[in-house]
Amino acid sequence: MPKMKEMRHTVDEKSQNEKEHIMDCLESPKRLSPFLAEILFCTVWFILQGIKGMVDTDVFYIISTGNYILSHGIPHTNPFVTTPGMPIVVQNWAYCAMIAWARKSFGTAGLLILTVIMIAGVYLVVRSLVAKTVTDPWVRLICTVILTNMFGYLNLRPEILTFLLIILELYGIEKYRQTNKRVYLGMIPVTMLAEVNFHASYWIMHLVVLLPCLVKFPYKRVTQTCMTGKMRRTLIFAAILSMPVLLVNPYGLENVTYVFDAVASGALKLMKISELLPFALNDLTYVLPILGSVLLFFYGLEHSGQRTEQGKILTLTSTAVWMWGGFLILVISKAKWYPFFMLGTLYLFKDTGSAIEDAMKKLWSRIRLDWATKLVLAICMAVLVVGLGKESVKPLRMIFTNQSLTDVYFARYADDTMLEDWRAVRQTVTEDPDSDICCLPPEYNQFFEYEGFQVYIDMRPELYISKKGEGSRSILENMVSLYNMRRNLTDTNLSFPLLMQKEKKNEKESQKPEKDGDFLSAKEYEALVRDIPAHYFLLANADRGGILGLFLEEHDGEYKKSYEGKNMILYKRR
Repeated sequence: MPKMKEMRHTVDEKSQNEKEHIMDCLESPKRLSPFLAEILFCTVWFILQGIKGMVDTDVFYIISTGNYILSHGIPHTNPFVTTPGMPIVVQNWAYCAMIAWARKSFGTAGLLILTVIMIAGVYLVVRSLVAKTVTDPWVRLICTVILTNMFGYLNLRPEILTFLLIILELYGIEKYRQTNKRVYLGMIPVTMLAEVNFHASYWIMHLVVLLPCLVKFPYKRVTQTCMTGKMRRTLIFAAILSMPVLLVNPYGLENVTYVFDAVASGALKLMKISELLPFALNDLTYVLPILGSVLLFFYGLEHSGQRTEQGKILTLTSTAVWMWGGFLILVISKAKWYPFFMLGTLYLFKDTGSAIEDAMKKLWSRIRLDWATKLVLAICMAVLVVGLGKESVKPLRMIFTNQSLTDVYFARYADDTMLEDWRAVRQTVTEDPDSDICCLPPEYNQFFEYEGFQVYIDMRPELYISKKGEGSRSILENMVSLYNMRRNLTDTNLSFPLLMQKEKKNEKESQKPEKDGDFLSAKEYEALVRDIPAHYFLLANADRGGILGLFLEEHDGEYKKSYEGKNMILYKRR
């Protein structure tokens, strides 16, 4: 009898618990599943970012180069510019061919899908590393999104492929550390071989990321995780043996030295490229994440060895410190390294993520939002989504109707009048057998290069710095002078004859030569324009009123206006 009563009591308890559980489910509002929220958010984010990333300005010369490789083979002289015989090293030839093949096989929509897949690849790699430290699904989602967004190159540039190759190499090294099986070191030559053909300018990074595995960090609170003894010697030996694979490419040693030749050329001193400059203190894109990671580093340094509220021991490792610190130094020197600063921050997060999870949970538990606040936040989110969606509806429609990628660019980044001007200019040039062109601003040249026209210069500045002979000016120097000649533009009622007149007056007053080679005299500028081997000149936006516009307008006997729109003017040499 006592047993029967005990069993009845147990059944009554279970029944009561089930009733309470059902009542709780009915009374409490249903919350969105973290997994479902992640799927919905990432789908929208990847598509919007994919539309933006597939029309990155570099994509146009990547595809035009790839089209040429698929049709004619790998070029050694530049077939895209009006100056014949210019040497060229396509350091990312395999990547160009891959993207061009995707565009040719699957159309513009295929490019969008490929971009989304590449962005998703970065996200999943980051998510898998974050998940090793963070257990709460909402915290994991927030941290993964922030770290992925820090990559900076979520587009069709080859930096994503470089990131994935480096992750693959680091995976092999970590497996070697854990198992002591040398077969995993085969990842080093494999990834370096892929890198030197798909994105040769970054091959050096495959050696840089080995250093944190070899060097101790001289601080007692940091756990030393670098390799020692035989494992370190084996890793160094494997890296040295991997070096010959760098020569397995169509350009040989030139492809290996490409990045050093580009820096030594001096081209970057003439043409300022933002990603190759030190990061600016007023640019919050860089400053806030860098400052946040610095605070995270010092927190980890101070609390290393202590137990978090989850019971985990916070352990800051020497590998993470060197990986993060090394990329911090690189990104301060050149913004170009910012994507790999995310990799260093990811290593730092792997060691300190549990502390971040504790802090975010504690902060979230203190936040109490009333219904009015929730309504306001919901309205703001709806406005944001509608705004982003409206911005992307037209480009998305053009993508899936397989319209030209250049049209998608102007639909995404400009208004309808800009797109109308672009189409009219393109049609005018297409109908003329003499269709070579020189554009200001210079980046417009690659739009015409993508459309199959020859241009005065494409956006690979290091290719144009070499001089043909002593005392001659390079193509890049000419382009900079064409773009930057602004010395007398502060005069009222400015005209090119006035510049010529002022120049004659200046010659009488002073015989001192021009010190700044980027800024020519009016006479030199006139000679420069006449020597440019191009039949068409396109002036867009602010450049319509620049010195080239004045010259072409005043010399209407030599140059006729073929098209004039709200944003662009097209001139043709008579």
